[in-house]
Amino acid sequence: MDKNYDRYTGLVMDIRDCLTVIQGLIQVTKKKQSVDNLDVIMEHLNIADQKLKELSNSVINQSAMQPSDYLNGMPPIYANTHNSKLPD
Repeated sequence: MDKNYDRYTGLVMDIRDCLTVIQGLIQVTKKKQSVDNLDVIMEHLNIADQKLKELSNSVINQSAMQPSDYLNGMPPIYANTHNSKLPD
């Protein structure tokens, strides 16, 4: 399996976990009509935000054109499909 796929999957799972915690805390906060959980909600929102930035940067960096993309004058979108070695 592609190591980037594993990394992306891990980041997505981390983000989903944060959002699940936030959702649960919001429901509890609504029922209690208190603001006790706001600090924890903000903490998890910040974690989710960091993970989204990391995922976004990883995807952008992965999709950046590599010198090997220009082999044989092929457009970058098709170049890697003809290489025997997959990009890292």
